[in-house]
Amino acid sequence: MLERHVDFAAMAASVDKAAPRPDRERGGSPPFPTEVMVRILLIRQLFNLPDEQREFQLLDRLSFQRFAGLLIPA
Repeated sequence: MLERHVDFAAMAASVDKAAPRPDRERGGSPPFPTEVMVRILLIRQLFNLPDEQREFQLLDRLSFQRFAGLLIPA
């Protein structure tokens, strides 16, 4: 339902404009896309989840994974 009312791509573009990501000169794992992070933060706020519980719920709930864009449809 939120997909109809919130333009997550535009929100992610605004976040990237306001706080650009650092370059990856030092290596390491690639970061998640900004849109995924915005969606995860929204889940955290809507369900009032602390960091540990947010991580657990993202691993446990398929609905959270789908919403965040972490689950690839079959």
